[in-house]
Amino acid sequence: MRTLGVVDTNVVVSGLVSPAEGAPPQRILNAMLAAELGFALSVELIAEYRGVLLRPGIMALHGLGEAEVDAILQRLALEAVEVDPEPIAVPHGVEPGDEHVARLALALPACVLITGDRALAAAMSGACEVRTAAEAQRLLAPAP
Repeated sequence: MRTLGVVDTNVVVSGLVSPAEGAPPQRILNAMLAAELGFALSVELIAEYRGVLLRPGIMALHGLGEAEVDAILQRLALEAVEVDPEPIAVPHGVEPGDEHVARLALALPACVLITGDRALAAAMSGACEVRTAAEAQRLLAPAP
C-alpha cells in the first residue's frame, strides 16, 4: 500500500514564499509539483490553498498573480490522488478550521500528515503519522 502525504496549507504557502532556496517546505512543494511525492487532495483543501495564496499579504510575499497561482494549483490537482473524505469525527483538539485536513488524513489507510501547525500535529499524533516539512523532506531524493 502506497503511503500518501496530506500536505497542510501552511507548508504549501511556506514553499512559495520562502526566500531560502531548498528550504524544507519548498522541497515538499517542488516534489508535489514534480510527482516525486505522492499526496492526496480534497476539493476543500485545494480551495483552502487557493484562498490563502490569494490573500493580499501572501500575494505580496510570493509575487504571483491569480493566474499563476491557479496554474500551480492545477498542476497540483493533476498530480494528486483526489479523495472525498466522509464526515467522520476527528480527534479531540483538532481546531474547526483544520477538521477537513484531519478528515482527509484519516480517510487514507496509509498517510503522512505534513504540517507546521503544532496544535494540529499534537491533536493528530496517534491517529496518523505526522511530520514537519523538515522531517518529511528526508523521504525525498537528496537535494542536488
